[in-house]
Amino acid sequence: MANVVVFGTGNWAALAHFYLTHDSPHEVVGFTLDRGYLASERFQDLPVVPFDEVERHYPPDEFHLFIPISFKKMNHIRADRYHDAKRRGYELISYVSSKATTWPGLRAARTASSSKTTRSSPSSRSATTS
Repeated sequence: MANVVVFGTGNWAALAHFYLTHDSPHEVVGFTLDRGYLASERFQDLPVVPFDEVERHYPPDEFHLFIPISFKKMNHIRADRYHDAKRRGYELISYVSSKATTWPGLRAARTASSSKTTRSSPSSRSATTS
């Protein structure tokens, strides 16, 4: 189990909060997003901090991050935030619903060079996520 900070305060972040709270061993402890989008200090009854200050509030040796960003701009924004978080020393969690239908032996693994989610065939027995 990890204490998790979710990136964002929109619909995807609310959905991530719901799933991580009700269908994972993780505990969501707060939210972060780019300073220019910060509209409130609270979301889902938890604190919201600017991404440029996230380490001060949630040190990477004690907290993990989850970055759910919509498909519209996911490739470059999510990749930028992913690499920035990794440079700061954060572990990023993955989430696969307990209700998801998967093939036997599926292992979710984070790729080192990409933040994209890839799907693999049942014969490969693994999928990569970021």
